[in-house]
Amino acid sequence: MVERVILVTFGVLRAGVVIQMLVSGVTLIIQDQMPLGSLVMLVVAVGWSIGLFAALIRRGSFAQAPLWWGVVDLGVAAASLIVTSLVLPKDWLVGTWHAWQYGYVSVIVPTIAAWMWSRAKSMIFGVGIAVIYVATVLPGNESIAVTVVVNSLALITFAVVTTILLPAAREIARTSDLNKERGIQLAIQLEQAKYKFHIHNVTGLLVQLAHDDTPPQILPALRTQAIQEANRLRHDVLMSPENNTSDEIRTLGDVVSASVVGFGQLPIEVRTALARDMPLTSEEALVVQSALISLLYNVQFHAQASEVVVHADCVGDIWEVSVCDDGIGFDPRTTPYGFGLQSQVLDSAQRMGMTVEITSAPGEGTCVVIRGHRHEYGEVK
Repeated sequence: MVERVILVTFGVLRAGVVIQMLVSGVTLIIQDQMPLGSLVMLVVAVGWSIGLFAALIRRGSFAQAPLWWGVVDLGVAAASLIVTSLVLPKDWLVGTWHAWQYGYVSVIVPTIAAWMWSRAKSMIFGVGIAVIYVATVLPGNESIAVTVVVNSLALITFAVVTTILLPAAREIARTSDLNKERGIQLAIQLEQAKYKFHIHNVTGLLVQLAHDDTPPQILPALRTQAIQEANRLRHDVLMSPENNTSDEIRTLGDVVSASVVGFGQLPIEVRTALARDMPLTSEEALVVQSALISLLYNVQFHAQASEVVVHADCVGDIWEVSVCDDGIGFDPRTTPYGFGLQSQVLDSAQRMGMTVEITSAPGEGTCVVIRGHRHEYGEVK
C-alpha cells in the first residue's frame, strides 16, 4: 500500500510540473523565444516522464521497476540542466519562464529515494544533481550567486527529506504487514487450538461414558457435560464470521462462571470476588475459559480430589486465576503433560502473553495458576 502511495504522490508532482512545462513551452514557441535545443530537451523530458509513469503504474510501484529506469530519469534531469545552460542566455537560466529545467529537476531529486534503497546512494545522487545545477547556472550569473546557491540547497533538502521519510514509511509498512501476518497466524492457531480442545474434551467424555466401571452416580453429570460440550461445539462450528465479535469485552468473573458449568459433580468452590470485574477481550476470554475447562476435566478424570478451588484475584495491573485440588498430584519433572495441560493451558496462554505456573507433587494435589496483565479496553458487554 505504501509503495502505491509513493508512486501516486510522485506521479501527481511530476504531472503538475509537466503541465507547467508544456504551458510555458507552448507560450515561448508562440512568442518565438524557445531555442531549438531547449525545445528538444523539453520534449524529451515530457515524453520520458509520461512514458515512465505509465510504465510504473503498470508495475504498481518503484520497487517493482528496474533500477536503470531511475538511472535514465536522473540522466534526463542532468541533461536538461546541461543543454539549457548551453542554449539559453545566462540571464534566462534563473527566474524566467525559459528556466523550466529547475522545476523539472526539483521533482526528480525527491524521487531518487524511491529508486535507491540505500540512504547513502540517494544522498550522493541528490548532491550530485545539485552540484550540476550550480556548475551549469552559476557561470555568468555571479551577481545572483546567493539565489543559485539557495536553489541548490533546496535540491539537497528535497533529497535529504525523502531519503529520511521514504525508508521510514517503508519500514512502517513492512512492520505493519508483518504484524498483520502474525495476527493471521495467531488467529489460525487459536482456531486450531479451539477445535483440538473440543475433540480432547468430547473424546474424554465418550471414554468415561463407555467404560463399564464408570460409577452410575456420576453418569447424569457426564451426560450434562456431554450436552454442554455439544452446545459449545455447535456454537463454534456454526457461528458465522459476521457474528463473531472479536472486539467484545468479557469479565474474568463471567469466564470463570461459564467454565465451571457442567462440573456439578466435582466438589468445586468458586472464589471470584477479588477479580470479578476484570475485563478480558474475547480472545483472552476464550483462552482462559478453554484452559479452565481443560484443568477441570483433568481434575475430573485424574485427580481423585475431594476439594477443588477455582480462585480469581487481581493485584494492581496483574490478574490471576487458579485451579487447585487436593488430589493424587504428580511430579511435573518426570510426568509428561497431556494435550489438555500442554496445548490448551500452557501453549495457548503463552501465545496470548500470559504466564502459567504449575505446582504439584505426588499425594499433595495440584495447583495451576494463570496470570495476565490488565489492558485498557472498551465497555464491558
